Amino acid sequence: MTKAVGQPLALDDESPSRTINETTYRHLRSDLLRCHFAPNARLRFDELRLRYGVGVSPLREAMSRLQSEGLIEIESHKGARVTGISVTDFLDLAELRITIEGAALAKAIERGDDRWEAELAGAFQYLLRVEERMSEDLAGNDERELRHGRFHTVLVSACGSRRLLDFRAVLYAQAERYRHLALAYTKGTHPKRDSLEEHRRLMAAAVARKSKEACALLRDHLQLTTELALSAVRELEG
Repeated sequence: MTKAVGQPLALDDESPSRTINETTYRHLRSDLLRCHFAPNARLRFDELRLRYGVGVSPLREAMSRLQSEGLIEIESHKGARVTGISVTDFLDLAELRITIEGAALAKAIERGDDRWEAELAGAFQYLLRVEERMSEDLAGNDERELRHGRFHTVLVSACGSRRLLDFRAVLYAQAERYRHLALAYTKGTHPKRDSLEEHRRLMAAAVARKSKEACALLRDHLQLTTELALSAVRELEG
């Protein structure tokens, strides 16, 4: 359910200040990733305070965190704005993401235990169930987006490197913003793909410990996503 503009964010009784800061961050981050704010748009405190029903302090903390993730830019004496887009940045991001996610997946397959296998199978089933209930248009389904993100997170979660996982998470978020921009621009006219089958094959190869096959499938999966979004990014940049 969409939160009404100006409605205060829910607080946790145990730690209200920490929770409202975290909730503000998550709401603003979600809106950035879902492209509710256009690239290069100014982020004005008065408007954001009304939108999220919070004060300046939680917004400042959220913006600081989001700046470190590359989703917004803060300029001295000019305030904050949404990070811009470009074909060059998108291709650089896509190439780096393929490299990082591939490295994390290879390590996860090498180091993952039975619990990792079970969590990965569960994440796939979780994704399968929501897709079975959905219409053909996947772009606006929040639950599907959450489950898709969880699958990719669990896939590499056993790699054993916190720094690698943290860097991978930043790249994933930035790539998601580009993907949502492309989806919004094409309005569902992008070529159809069997995304669920791509994820099933990826899971099966990972659980079977077929590292080369799994990494190749992941590379193909990410490259296809890049190709489908690239034409839209070119149009948006122009």
